[in-house]
Amino acid sequence: SPPRRPGPVRALLASLHSPSHFYLTLPDGLSSASSGRFEVWQESLHQFYSSLHTREHHLPSLPAPGSLLAARARDGQWHRGLIRTGPCVEGHEDVEQVFFIDLGREEEEEMRDQRRLDTSFHSLAQQSLLCRLAGVEPLGDTWGGEAAAALQDLATGRLTARLHKARLAGVLEAHLVDLEVGRGEEVLPVAGEMVGRGVVRQVEAQGCWGIRDVLPG
Repeated sequence: SPPRRPGPVRALLASLHSPSHFYLTLPDGLSSASSGRFEVWQESLHQFYSSLHTREHHLPSLPAPGSLLAARARDGQWHRGLIRTGPCVEGHEDVEQVFFIDLGREEEEEMRDQRRLDTSFHSLAQQSLLCRLAGVEPLGDTWGGEAAAALQDLATGRLTARLHKARLAGVLEAHLVDLEVGRGEEVLPVAGEMVGRGVVRQVEAQGCWGIRDVLPG
């Protein structure tokens, strides 16, 4: 569910497929009550897997798609990951596509960098949010690359998010979100800037799902 915070919250764009399928993380936590807790929890997880000296948490075989586990990401830290696909690199049967649920991004990971997720790390809510930008639709039947590029460019500023309605997109909960970006002294609506660049079409119903919603594509 959306964070219980008054007004917009600080946000970071973690990964982007299109304006109707991108992941945000919230540096101040999913709610005011959780502020600062995730960093402590994440450090605990990393230390747990960094200090393992037994094979108790090693995987006996390549995990199946949909498996939740611990994996070592490119940043050298251990994080929670979800297997998206099986072997994904030709000639390397032990490499799988892992979505790091608290980072909001995917990486290719070898089996040697994967471990069984201890039950003590299951309960915390996923920290990345699947989102769809409010107030815009694609110019055609699908999103053009220019729309994703514009959103990526705008998100390099000081990003804040206001989350509205959530709904299921397949098995995932997706959040409708208004974004604003700070550039110097200005605070600009991301959707309005994208409309101004001519890469998306504005829709009248702000804070509502678009008529031609294309989540999660």
